[in-house]
Amino acid sequence: MNKLEKYLKELTFNVWSGKGQETLDSHFGPIEWSFIFGIGSSGMSDFEIAIDELGLGEVFELNIEKSRLNSYFGGIFGGLGARLVMPETEGLISLKFELKAVATPEPKEIVTAIAALQKSGGCGCGSDCGCGSH
Repeated sequence: MNKLEKYLKELTFNVWSGKGQETLDSHFGPIEWSFIFGIGSSGMSDFEIAIDELGLGEVFELNIEKSRLNSYFGGIFGGLGARLVMPETEGLISLKFELKAVATPEPKEIVTAIAALQKSGGCGCGSDCGCGSH
């Protein structure tokens, strides 16, 4: 599939989560999750770099230690982390992302998203979520 331009675009995913390397049958979801690509104050997150070549309908699967989620996703994790079903203890978490849509947000939406990242200390969630970025 052709690479889609993603910089400053709103990406929408279906996301499934599971413990360890479980089969898809035992994953929770999907939940719908959107974020604006490329607005982090520290540059692109490892997640954004990993999905840069992803096309519509394509899937990215990730097995990652729960303790690494904030650093891997950078400022965009707060909005996702608050909605994921995750194990309460540390350990490996399995995530599956299906790129559902790429849209051009209004300039005001981009400014609002950047402001929210700055206000929250970079986690993007805007609340006391316990993400460790406050």
